[in-house]
Amino acid sequence: MKKKSKFTFFKNRPMETIGTSMGIVSGGGLGALIGGAGVVAMGTGFGFPAGVALAVVGGAIGNRVGIAIDRPVKSKADEKSL
Repeated sequence: MKKKSKFTFFKNRPMETIGTSMGIVSGGGLGALIGGAGVVAMGTGFGFPAGVALAVVGGAIGNRVGIAIDRPVKSKADEKSL
């Protein structure tokens, strides 16, 4: 009996996974080059790294692009529902 892989989601949607990964890496890299922003109010202040914010934004954009590319690919569960 062949053991079922836990990573079938990644095999069914390869461009979604690649797009998300590339978006996180490129957004984080761009944010590291930019630096960050400081927020100061009422005598206190803290820094917010741009790498974190741009990694989240890049990951979301890469995910949506990957989903659009993978849209024609259907899993067996999708075929059963038709």
